[in-house]
Amino acid sequence: MAAAAHPPSAPKVAIRCFGGVAIERDGAPLAGRATQRRRLALAVLLAASPHQPVSRDRIVALLWPESDTDSARHLLSGAVYELRKVMGEDAIVSRGDD
Repeated sequence: MAAAAHPPSAPKVAIRCFGGVAIERDGAPLAGRATQRRRLALAVLLAASPHQPVSRDRIVALLWPESDTDSARHLLSGAVYELRKVMGEDAIVSRGDD
């Protein structure tokens, strides 16, 4: 009998909030688009409520208060996309249109 293949393990992601916000993946600090200020704020906001859903309306009100609803939701979608690219697809889970 052949041994079952194990799926590759998910990257280990850490969010540092003291001494400046930073995201690390497998121990290395990330750079680039995912580390822009509002994207980091989104990661911290979601990490701070791991078992409590945060509504899209609340997120856009906190992070993009100057934008109209459609623009803010587009910016949120882009931020989630960039974070998922570096943190893994399952790092941010969304349900419906909440």
